[in-house]
Amino acid sequence: MKPAGVILCGGASRRMGRDKATLAVDGEPLIRRTVRIMCESVDRVLIAAGPEQSLPTLDPKALVVRDLVAHTGPLAGIAAALPECTGFRHVLVMPCDCPAMTQGTIEWMLARLLPGRSLFVKTHEIVHPLPAVYCLDGLHDKINRLTGMGRCSLKGLMSLLAYDVVTDPPDEAVFAPCNTPEEFEQAIRHPGSIRE
Repeated sequence: MKPAGVILCGGASRRMGRDKATLAVDGEPLIRRTVRIMCESVDRVLIAAGPEQSLPTLDPKALVVRDLVAHTGPLAGIAAALPECTGFRHVLVMPCDCPAMTQGTIEWMLARLLPGRSLFVKTHEIVHPLPAVYCLDGLHDKINRLTGMGRCSLKGLMSLLAYDVVTDPPDEAVFAPCNTPEEFEQAIRHPGSIRE
């Protein structure tokens, strides 16, 4: 069974200076590109957006869910999407700001996924909480427990999960940060970011 997919795009984008979802890669808004690539590998695509966030026209297969409170971090976006993941065992979670992501990298991750376990990728001694595949078993309760303690980080969530770490992805550029205009320009110069 293919997983569900969640694209997180409700962040404030302060360092970028504008909404990352609307940045263009080869003339295509980043959020639309991410949806297109993800649609090939998952059975349901959910977009976790801010409460008032405006998005470009998207593939009708993608369902937009709204964070309850604006700019409260990735856990809020994941939590907003979980009610739509009923019946799935795993969810692929990606930020919208992965211009170097390819379907090949997604398929590489999914091929290494084990039942009942989450999966994270490690590059340059960093275990990345995004993009990653999260096991849905008890995930909602774990997020509620963390947020109830005032902890809202993905690293905190990882500490509560059974997971595997894989290395040597087909393209490490997928996992590079993309938070500033300079990082974005570097990412879109990468060959994988141009229309797969």
